[in-house]
Amino acid sequence: MPGLGYDKKRSWLDQPNLPYYLALLAMVLTLPVLSLGLQMDDLTHRAILLQQIPDRNLQDLSLFGLFSWIDGNPLRIQHLSEFGLPWWSYAELKVTFWRPLTEIAHWIDYQLWPEVPALMHLQNILWFAAVVWAVANLYRRIMGPSSVAGLAALLYAVSRTHADSLIMVACRSSLMATFFGVLTLSAFIRRVNDGWKPGVVLGPGCLVVALLSAEYAIVTLAYLMAYTAFLDHRDLKNRFLSLSPYLAVLIIWMVIYKVAGFGSLGSGFYTDPLSEPLLFLAAVVDRLPVLFAVQFATLPGGILMILPPAVSATIRTSTLV
Repeated sequence: MPGLGYDKKRSWLDQPNLPYYLALLAMVLTLPVLSLGLQMDDLTHRAILLQQIPDRNLQDLSLFGLFSWIDGNPLRIQHLSEFGLPWWSYAELKVTFWRPLTEIAHWIDYQLWPEVPALMHLQNILWFAAVVWAVANLYRRIMGPSSVAGLAALLYAVSRTHADSLIMVACRSSLMATFFGVLTLSAFIRRVNDGWKPGVVLGPGCLVVALLSAEYAIVTLAYLMAYTAFLDHRDLKNRFLSLSPYLAVLIIWMVIYKVAGFGSLGSGFYTDPLSEPLLFLAAVVDRLPVLFAVQFATLPGGILMILPPAVSATIRTSTLV
């Protein structure tokens, strides 16, 4: 509407280079983590990779045992209590995850700069910047190069909820899984909308890489199914054919994951939906409101899950209200 002084120039939120600018902004905002040093799980990873903790005889597909050293063996649980595992831990405690690509990324740290945690954190910052870049491009692919897509990407880049994935070097798995999960979505959408032929291979390939980075990537399937159900307007046959390679990847991964013995039991924090389905549903009911609330609150959701029940309930109630 020119008569009302409408400016036809591009908003800075729909500039072509916005994804790069937001990635740079994400890096600048997270630079303070360079001074944190090693925290909690980082110390265990350091001990394993520098062979300061006698490692178990790896029987699964873990490369170094960084995410599968608490394997449910009572004798090992007792032994690990000498290295920091709480003495009151469940005798058959099991927290084992299949994250070989993330293990390689950590192994590289200890090959190149084992005494410089800041450079380990820097790798995490670079992964986070890559995630922001990928998300900004994904929003543009779904909504077009609009100010709405740009604003959504900006809010994602500056959200404080990402802090949980940057405090520890050991949280790199979530950043890697998210990055390749977003690339999976982008390749899928581009294949569906534009007939992009490389997407036939690159989409499922990125999902494989995401799942081998961390089991978190399983949520990528939820986004793929949501897009197929609500934004893909083709006939049902074509929708299913597009989605089927991703379902096949997930099924194969799940079979290998369970046969190799990965999963969790008795931690009270991680809940395996395949091993403990009822407990998992109870955890969903308990934690889902928290996950929504922490988008607007200043307290990390993970803190609420480890506080005493009475304290946690009070905080949950006040936060939700």
